[in-house]
Amino acid sequence: MRRTIIITALVLGTLVALLVFYAAAQGQSFRLSRVMLGRSVLKQAQQQLADTGRVEPNGSWRPFVFTNDVTVDGVTHRCSVATPLAGFEDAGLFAMTTNEIFIWLDKRRPPKIIPSSGYRPRFFSESF
Repeated sequence: MRRTIIITALVLGTLVALLVFYAAAQGQSFRLSRVMLGRSVLKQAQQQLADTGRVEPNGSWRPFVFTNDVTVDGVTHRCSVATPLAGFEDAGLFAMTTNEIFIWLDKRRPPKIIPSSGYRPRFFSESF
């Protein structure tokens, strides 16, 4: 009887741990996919801005002209376009500078540069 209880507890504990890991990995994957799509949308928006002088919606994405200066780690960057990331509209804005540096403007944390390659969101976090 005792052995059965121990085995059941171990199996249930393992299943709960796997479920937590799966949920965290799914969240990380979702955030990464939004960043990748956001990069593409912002590059297209900047090209539209250069070609026509305006920015049009791109499907459900709503990029806009964003000519603010943003200071990240003591360096000032001039932004050109920005968009809310789908699924994270209330968390902040994703902006791109004139020389294609991507910056996450979080509503609660300082701005953060999102590198063009090799970027992975934090595993256990709702932010970028």
